[in-house]
Amino acid sequence: NMVKQMGSLGGMLKMMPGGSSVGGNQLAAAEERMKVAESLICSMTKLERKSPDLLITDISSKSRLRRIAGGAGRTERQAEELVSDFQRMRVMMQNMAKMAMKQGPGGPGMPGPNAQSDPADSFGNRKSRRSGAKAGKNKRPAAKGFGSK
Repeated sequence: NMVKQMGSLGGMLKMMPGGSSVGGNQLAAAEERMKVAESLICSMTKLERKSPDLLITDISSKSRLRRIAGGAGRTERQAEELVSDFQRMRVMMQNMAKMAMKQGPGGPGMPGPNAQSDPADSFGNRKSRRSGAKAGKNKRPAAKGFGSK
């Protein structure tokens, strides 16, 4: 829903670097997939949106997918594709987060905020070093599910 408020997919792509190279057929297919995904997500219960694992691991996952597809006016295959796409994106995002953690906050080749360029500088200002270390511990956990805020 938030993506809709931002404008069309083509309009958003024009604002991104390299987005203008996407063809019209690809854009139309992507917008159609967005419509399918939106209708399927709107047919889910709040619990299913919050815990999408119910659609994967739960004993009643097949009947849930059947109900969601029927409520959205879509096929079961489309509902299964949505869940598999979601799983793929979840794994991809987790891998990207792991890579970012390995590289540090500054990215590859750049020192993080707590890095010291000169070992002599590390002896002073203990309070600022500790507050910098504690700042990373208070991060919110990653959002889970379809449409979590």
